[in-house]
Order: sequence, then structure tokens, then C-alpha cells
Amino acid sequence: MQSQTHSPTPIERYTRLLSAKHEITNSLHLGLGIPAALQRVCGLLVSEQIYDSAWIAVNSETGALLSAEKGLGQAFSHLQSQFLANSFPSCFSIAKGSKTIQEISHPEKSCSNCPLAEKYGERKALTMPLQFQRQNYGVLTLSVPKSSLVQDLEKSILLDIGTEIALALRIHSEKKKFHLFPKLSRKPKGNFDQIFEQNPQAMVVADPEGNILEANAASAAILDFINTAMLKRVNLLLFPPLVNRPFESAWKAVTCEFKDQYVEINYTSFALGKKTLLFHFMPLARIPDEDNRILITIKDISMEKKADELLESATNSLAILKNTKKIFIDTISHEIRTPLNAIIGMADMALLSQSASQQLQYLQTIKEASLQLLHIMNSITDSSLLDTGKVFMEEGQVSLHDLLARLKKDIQQKSKEGKVELTINVDPDVPNTLTLDGNRLYQIIKILSDNALHPERSGKIQLRVQRTNPTDENSPTVSLQFSIRNRSQRITEAESQNIVAMLTQTDASSRIASGSGLRLRIANQVIRQLRGEIHFSSRQESGSEFRFSIEARKGKSSPFTANGLTHTYSLRILLAEDNSFNRLFAATAFTKLGHQVETAKNGEEALEMLAANYYDMVVMDIKMPGMDGIEATRKIRSGYAGVEKQNIPILAMTAHVMPEIQEQAINAGMDGYITKPIDIFDLQNNLFSVLSQARFAK
Repeated sequence: MQSQTHSPTPIERYTRLLSAKHEITNSLHLGLGIPAALQRVCGLLVSEQIYDSAWIAVNSETGALLSAEKGLGQAFSHLQSQFLANSFPSCFSIAKGSKTIQEISHPEKSCSNCPLAEKYGERKALTMPLQFQRQNYGVLTLSVPKSSLVQDLEKSILLDIGTEIALALRIHSEKKKFHLFPKLSRKPKGNFDQIFEQNPQAMVVADPEGNILEANAASAAILDFINTAMLKRVNLLLFPPLVNRPFESAWKAVTCEFKDQYVEINYTSFALGKKTLLFHFMPLARIPDEDNRILITIKDISMEKKADELLESATNSLAILKNTKKIFIDTISHEIRTPLNAIIGMADMALLSQSASQQLQYLQTIKEASLQLLHIMNSITDSSLLDTGKVFMEEGQVSLHDLLARLKKDIQQKSKEGKVELTINVDPDVPNTLTLDGNRLYQIIKILSDNALHPERSGKIQLRVQRTNPTDENSPTVSLQFSIRNRSQRITEAESQNIVAMLTQTDASSRIASGSGLRLRIANQVIRQLRGEIHFSSRQESGSEFRFSIEARKGKSSPFTANGLTHTYSLRILLAEDNSFNRLFAATAFTKLGHQVETAKNGEEALEMLAANYYDMVVMDIKMPGMDGIEATRKIRSGYAGVEKQNIPILAMTAHVMPEIQEQAINAGMDGYITKPIDIFDLQNNLFSVLSQARFAK
């Protein structure tokens, strides 16, 4: 067979087959004669690169004709001789006894005597019966790569083509006994009457003036008439649903130039509604001894048109998706490379510098660039989580004083040229230690503070924190309101409405593309998860103001001192971490905090070390080779390391940020969850939080 550098995909075969179907139907009614028509059908199935080869075998009672295409050559001639001698190939016998398409892999044992076996090689045959009104007229066989998937839509079109071929063969057979259409004074008779009336294909015979002379039941049904008698009263050229320029042009061509014509009509009926009909006009005058009547076949192609529209829509969506993906990757690559360049460059400078002060400056730049990179990664994760309506939260003990001091320092450092004045007021009855996600609270305040600034990062910002529920020292929770106001900022009504729209927008499909819009949506979602609300107001006399409220649990006094690095007691910590860099950092951080640490590289090592030694706490990575952290935690809780150690506090330390992973970890028995990259101050807060919820008293 002809070698092809590229085998079409199922969707490519389907679209090409759909495109070739109308031409195949036309070929069967051109008056070419059965051999030439079948040869043309095979050629169309192959020339459009739909199938590798195609051949048709016709039952002996209609002439034992065979037709082939594409490189079968002399081998097909041998097969033809065998067929005429009633020695049939296995695929012909299988299809002849079937009612649908069969897929046959080559070569099979039954293919050993088939002259085409070598030509087909490691291919797959699609073989199907040519049936009309339950009578078999032959077999159509096609060749495709063995790995190809044949979809149901493709099979449906092939069965339609098979029915068209069988109908053409039936008409060819009947014409030997009866004249197809006698003179005007004679009517179709004999078996052809039965073929015409019972044909599922809608068929109409009309004269050049548009009067309907004959119509079958299928044509009355498709045009929404009660019966054929009612339909015969209609003149096609005066029938309102058909009166349009394409129909008239096609009619003129078929009656004056004796050419086959196809025309699509958007047909509307009272009972059936709108649909698309394909009219095929075939002049009978070109057949010897016939008059000038016109045979019209009508087919409802609404489903095919719908399939074409869906395919086009899917193709366009795929192109848009590819372009969006390209833009996303390009944008993310740019955003990540910018801080990464500073990190790598300043690390090189620090390694080359001999000055301690310069090295400290370089390290501070590396730290800031790393935080910028972390912010980018968090924004990517948050934007994907917004579609689920849930943002990842990581609770721990938080010092409100330290958090606001960090915010003030951050804003002042990033706005040296903008002259930002930030005033912070915290009411006396607001507790300092809270149990919530400190990073998320910081993120909310930072986003709203940035939006409260002028584009040139200037202005006077007032941040106030006050308690909204009555002072009750016995209540475990506290409701707080944060207000962020810029009295010097004046914005227009349109800008104010745009900000409100950003805060109230919930449909991900209409997501505002700007960075500020996305960040405000993230802030709004986080506030909702903290059981709070956000509001925005703007007045010319008082400036603009963001207000949001949250509900948090009161925290406990931290065992750590204010500088964050000293401690009141030392812990023995077992660290399970497979990455050598992360293992070195975590071990160093624990040591800086005054704890003793021993390390394991995976879950198995951690279980063995825990069984043999005493530890106050386990810090466990989740994704590790061999036994991961979740499985190791389950085994610890099941007593594999000793019954007395079942309740040891376990803190998850992982790069996984999705809520479902956190849920798995907590369900496995972990007491806390902290995500990488780790901040040493967050680490100390999480250690205390896990210890305060310990499953046993030290």
C-alpha cells in the first residue's frame, strides 16, 4: 500500500469523511454505471487521506463486480479471480453475515490465502455489509492503522454511505427488469414502486414547472405534511419555505443545464421547528429515452450541521486555549525569571565579596527577591483555587503586633520614592495573640493597602484595628474589624464602581484580567473563609476606605521571647526530609531556635529512629521516596513505632499547597501543616501551635 508519513487522527478522519460524503452520494447517482461509480467511491475514500485503501465486493447476483483503490494492484486482481470462483476472503464472509461494521486486525490465520494479506501488513480492516431493507448487496472494506480508534460518529457516516451504495445497487438490479422512469404517460411499476415508496430516503419526482408528480412517505414526513397526497398539491417553486435565491438558482441549473445540484435550506415548519435540509436535484433527461422530469432527494442534515458547528467551536476553543497557554507560560516565565535573576546574581556577588557588610546587603536582597518569587507562586496557586471557591488556609499562633510591624516596614521599604505615611492604631482591648493564618491576614492587609495608594505609591494611610464583639474574656473567639483609609486619595465614581465590581465578582468565566482585580478577588475569598465581610467606600471629602471584618480564635501566650529566636525550653525533634538542601535548612533553623534535631531521609528511616529513640516531636515531609509522610504518620498512629509513641505531635512540612493534600495529612493524624518555603518565625509559631494541641502532655 501507499506509505503515509502521517496517519489521520479519528477526528481528522471524521471531518474528511463528512466532507466527502455528499460527493460520494452524488457519484452514485451520476449515471456513470455501477463499476465506474464504485471505483469513484473508493477513490474518494482514499484520495482525501481518509483511509489507506478501499475495496468493494458485490454479490454475484448483481454481476460479481469488484472495485479497489490505492496500491492494491496485481494482488487485487488475484483476489478478484478468487472472488469470481466463490473463494471469499475472511473479511468478506464476516461482514456479509453481520449487520454492522466489524474491525478485523491483520494478519489473521484466515488471511493466509488472501492475496491482500501482504499488502495490508500490520493493519486493521473496517468491513461492513452493504444492506438495504435487510438485503445484503455486498461488502465495503477499508484499511486503517491497527492503533487507530474508530469513533461511533465515523461508523454512523460509514453506515449511511453503505446504505447509499446498497440503494444504488438495488436500483441497478431493478433497472434490468423494469425501466427506471417510463414516459410521462406511464407510471413506475413493479418492484421499483416498492423501492420508491418504502425507501427511508425522502424522494420526490417533479416536472420543470415545480409540480410534484410523485412523492414517497419519507418526503411527506421530512417536509411535515400529513400524507403524500397533501404534498402533491404543492408547487415547489411557490412553496414559501423554499422560496429563496439558492433554491431558484439550483432549480434553473438542473432544468436548463441538466446538471446535478445540491442546495441547503433552513427549513421551518410549525410542528417540527427549524432544521437544515439538503436537496439533491437530479435531471432524468440525460438518461436515454427518458423525459425531463427531476428526481429530488431530501435529507435532514441538522445533526451533521450541529456536529460541524460543535467541531468548529471545539477547534476555535482549542486554538484560544493554546494561545492562552502560550501567553500564560510567557508571562509566568518573565515574572519568575525577574526575581530569580536577582537571587542568582546576588548569591554570586555574596560569594565573591570579602566585605561582611556587603555580603549582608546581598543576602537581604536575596531574601526580598525570594519573597517576591514566593508571592508570584502563591498568586498562581490562588488564582487556580479561586475556581473552586476555596483558598488554602494554614492556621497557627500569630502575634498581631509583629505582623503589623512587618507590614509597616515592608510598605516603607517599597515606597521610599513615593513618601507613604502609614499610621497604625490598635484598640487596647484587641488581643495580641490570635490563632489564624497569619500569612493570609498579612496578604489581605497588604493587598488593600496597595489598592489604597496612588499609582505613584504616595499618600497617607491610616490602619485601625478594633474589636466588634463585646469584651468577654471567657469567649474563645474574637471579632475584629480592620479599616484602611487614605484621606488624600480622590477617585472617580467609575473607579469606585470598578473596585466594588472586583470585590463582588464571583463568576470565574468573567474574571477581571488585571493584577489588582485578581488580588482583590483573592482578598475577598480569604476574608469570606475567615467568616468575615469586606466593604469599600469613597467620598470626595474623606477619601477612600476599605473595611473588613474577621473572626479568629484567641491565642495563647507564646513560650518564645520577643526576638523570635530564643526559647524557654529545648525540644528533641525528629526531622524526616528527603531533600538534602531542605534537610540542612530545617536542621539549622531548629538549632538556631535552640532545639536538638536528628534527621531521616524517608518514612521507613523515621519509623525505625522513632522506635529506637525518644523525641518530643516529629516534623515530617509529605512527598518522600519509598514510604511517604502520610503513610508513615498512619503507621505511627497505629503503633508501629511503639504504643507509647502513638500520640507524639507531628508537624507536616511540605511544598504541597492544595487543600485536598492538607486534608489527607490531617486525616492521617498530623497535628499541624506548614508549607515551603519556610519562614523561621512561622516555623517557631507552628511548633508552639502543634505543642499546644499535643496528644499527650510532655
